[in-house]
This record gives sequence, structure tokens and C-alpha cells, in this order.
Amino acid sequence: MSKVKIYWWTISYLKPYRWLVAWLVLCGLLLTSSELVIPKLIQYFIDVILPQEDYRLFGYLLLSFGVICILLFISSMISNVLQRIIREKAARDLQFSVFQNLRKLGFSYYE
Repeated sequence: MSKVKIYWWTISYLKPYRWLVAWLVLCGLLLTSSELVIPKLIQYFIDVILPQEDYRLFGYLLLSFGVICILLFISSMISNVLQRIIREKAARDLQFSVFQNLRKLGFSYYE
């Protein structure tokens, strides 16, 4: 069997959990974008807010930084839980499939 067939065979065990995988990808995108926005906020602070000494804008920047940190924390937690759920359920299905196949093969394959 080729490596591609084996790859698609293993990926097929994720098919029942495609919505969980989609949510995991969405959380990953949210994590990545949040991590990329933080340096831009710092750059905006250094380039715009600090020279103008705009305290109102500084408050908005701190508020947005706090919201981004909270989103980062929550999406990280959800991502970890989804990874664990998907990993354990797919492994359970794979083991069940292996045991079912062993039962079909007969007693001589148990040794």
C-alpha cells in the first residue's frame, strides 16, 4: 500500500468529527491572528500614541490589548480541549476497528 493511501486511511477516522476539526482550525486561526496583532499594537503605541501623548487613544489601546489577551487565553483553552477530544475519539475508533478486524480473521490470528 502506498503512503498516500495509508495517510487517507488514517485521516478517514477524523471524518465523523469534521465539525470539531473545523472548530479546532478556527481556534487556531484566532490564536495566530491574536498573536500577530499584539506586536502591531505595540508598534502603534510607539509610532502614534507616544509622540502625540494621546491618553484617550492609549486607554483604547489598553482596552483592546486586554480583549485580545482574553481571546487568546480562551481560544487556547478551547483548542487544547478540542485537540484532546479529537485525538482520544479517533484513537478509540481506530482501536475498535482493529479489534473488529481481528475478530473477522479468526482465532488463529489472536496468537
